[in-house]
Amino acid sequence: MTEVVSSTSPDHSIGKIDEDDESNKSVDYSPGIGIFGRYPLISLAVFAILGLGVGIGLSYWDPDTASAQDSKDILIRWLGLLGDIFVRALKCIVIPLVFFNVVLATVEMVKMGKASSIGWITIGVYAATTLLAAIFGVLSTLMFAGQYSEKTFPEAAAPIIK
Repeated sequence: MTEVVSSTSPDHSIGKIDEDDESNKSVDYSPGIGIFGRYPLISLAVFAILGLGVGIGLSYWDPDTASAQDSKDILIRWLGLLGDIFVRALKCIVIPLVFFNVVLATVEMVKMGKASSIGWITIGVYAATTLLAAIFGVLSTLMFAGQYSEKTFPEAAAPIIK
């Protein structure tokens, strides 16, 4: 008998299977270990709140000395690096996933013969939302136009080519 973690039970209890029965052999690929694996949404919320707390704390941290300011700048750069890596990794996963889902959905619609009617609806929704976004952008610019002031900047120095 071999012990295998069963992913079918809600409490992730340990189940026993018979090694002689080839059809029952399975491997559990759980998303994580401990409380983070059992409650991924709660752990995501906890880490999001923790990240907000660190960000707010860093914004209120006002160092007195130059060395403390340098330490804050270095810490912010390192945290920014981790954030950039996370966002880029997310883009590497999400963009191909969306692309292949759109391709598969299009193939399925063509197979069912509904590509024409759904295609026109999709084009209409896209055109309407693009028009609404443009109108919203123009109205937002006009609403906040009084908040901006016009400034004149000094002439730029001529470029020096060596």
